Amino acid sequence: MKNRRTVFFSTIVAALGGLAVGGSSVVAPMYIAEIAPARLRGRLVAVSQLNVVTGILLAFFSNYVVAQIIADGAAWRWMFGVEAAPAALFFAVKVMPETKGLSLEELEVKLGIGTAELEALEERLHADAREKT
Repeated sequence: MKNRRTVFFSTIVAALGGLAVGGSSVVAPMYIAEIAPARLRGRLVAVSQLNVVTGILLAFFSNYVVAQIIADGAAWRWMFGVEAAPAALFFAVKVMPETKGLSLEELEVKLGIGTAELEALEERLHADAREKT
């Protein structure tokens, strides 16, 4: 009876995981395509897909290497650990606070210009960006 519950639970968890991965593989490119400027849209979606495929390839390769080194029944634990390390690093980077950019006062000192000139420069940059899109 206990084995039957374990198999049922594992099947449910695998199905939910598959739905999550499948959903994210559709939603992520759609989101990128929605927020990207028209001239970069295809390139950004293609790079995103390339990153996903490269990650999957590296996971399969690392699993192959682990399977060749560890032949007993504990190999799956090492495979999971090898794949969890980059995921943990990614999570750590995501929760790190953003660095503070230069303040207006620091730019004034470094460039030797006043606030009015900086605001005019910022407006020109925004105008150029609007013309390109």
